[in-house]
Amino acid sequence: MMIKTSLIIYIVLLFSINSFQNDKKEYEFLNSEIYKILYIPKNETIIIKEAVLDITSINNSTNEVFFSQIFWKNYHEGVLGTNSENVIKLEQEIDFNYLNKQIVTKDKWNFNLLNFNAKKYKKYKIKKGTYYYGVSKPIFSKNGDYVFVYIEKLCDYDLCGSGTVKVFKRNNSSWDFYVQFPVWLS
Repeated sequence: MMIKTSLIIYIVLLFSINSFQNDKKEYEFLNSEIYKILYIPKNETIIIKEAVLDITSINNSTNEVFFSQIFWKNYHEGVLGTNSENVIKLEQEIDFNYLNKQIVTKDKWNFNLLNFNAKKYKKYKIKKGTYYYGVSKPIFSKNGDYVFVYIEKLCDYDLCGSGTVKVFKRNNSSWDFYVQFPVWLS
């Protein structure tokens, strides 16, 4: 009985440590790259939804999974804002199964770990002409060379905004924009 209990505690601790390390990596990436991801001036206040965006919700209408060759095939031809050559190269390098296992579907941002000028989105406090953002947890490729972030840029009134998955490639100790997947526009 003692060995079973110790084994369970060990497994729980391993899971917790791994989860903490992933969270730390995700927050470090966002804290260093958020202004580059959103294309806004550094130190500008970012109004962000508390709920983490679910990358699986991108194409609910067609039930296509973002991390699949079927979905990516749509971007092999020139789609506005997408470098199709980079899409094809990336598709050959990444492990779709691994990436799908990294997706976080239900979570909230810990605003204490966001080291940029962030405010929680509150619908009743949005001023006319103000944008707010939804952001997924960064999803890192198996080799750690790429990171995927789903961003929704939303207006102060319903039915206005856009959704884009942005991919960054590691360049030594920094991240460079690599390709984007415009998903929806309203």
